[in-house]
Amino acid sequence: MLNVRYAGFGGNMEVPCYEDKKGKLYFDENNGVGGLNLYTGAYRDEFGDILGEPDKKVTEVVRCVEPFARHINENDYRMLGRLKSDCEYFLGYGAGNEDALYYKNVAAHCDAMEKLWNSFSEADKPEWLSMEDINEYRHIMTKALMEKNSNYSGTIDEPLVNISDFEYDEDGYLHFSVEADGWELEGLYRIYDPDNGDSMTLISIDYGFLHPIIQRQWDRIEKALYNETIDRFDEFKEKYEQRKLKDKIPASENVTESVTLQHSKGIMSAAIEKTDEMIAIYKNEGSKNVTESVTFDEEEQKEILPR
Repeated sequence: MLNVRYAGFGGNMEVPCYEDKKGKLYFDENNGVGGLNLYTGAYRDEFGDILGEPDKKVTEVVRCVEPFARHINENDYRMLGRLKSDCEYFLGYGAGNEDALYYKNVAAHCDAMEKLWNSFSEADKPEWLSMEDINEYRHIMTKALMEKNSNYSGTIDEPLVNISDFEYDEDGYLHFSVEADGWELEGLYRIYDPDNGDSMTLISIDYGFLHPIIQRQWDRIEKALYNETIDRFDEFKEKYEQRKLKDKIPASENVTESVTLQHSKGIMSAAIEKTDEMIAIYKNEGSKNVTESVTFDEEEQKEILPR
């Protein structure tokens, strides 16, 4: 019989692990459900963490006084925790967006939390979430949703946010700043870059989703940027087409042309030097060479002239 004790979690899959009297470690491949199913292959590193992978199944009888056993409601606890986290996100970075909720609706989401919480026995109800907490989430989330919807009811009479610090880059974009709710936010507008999306489009405003005024005026900001950049649309389109045309020329052709040009220059240089040398010789010995070329002695003439 193999006597073991629970030693904590370990391995790549973070499963329960056990240790025998000799210090040898084992993985429980049943993961705390339905009794122990031990495998060798576990070991501790220098920091005391349990590492390794399951190797050989333990076939002898295993005995453990206090084995790790997962709670029957563990999956329900995990789901309830997920729903609670969604509520926190909705009220924070989610900015009141119901798409951030598991059930895509505040009322349905809170109803599911309440139903799941009530499914636990009194002894098993989680200490980290009470029914009062769920009701509070329902109240403040509903209020946040109403405020968000009322913010979207703003009219065109609302003054447009201040847009400034225009800066054009070489890739077809306009960088700019807007002032909203006392904050200066950076934005990006695409003029012409068809490889990455539609032209004349407002791409982003940093943290704009946290500012209701930005959300209300998004279309108006985009229109203002359109008017600002329309005169330069053709310019950026032409730059884009020139870049594309340049990219189509294979690098090997450029290298070949460069080598060929250098070779041609070398030949021309050598020819010029040779020509200069010949001219110098001609100037210094021209008359002598000419005389020698047309003067023959009598013997040579006899040999050459026909008899």
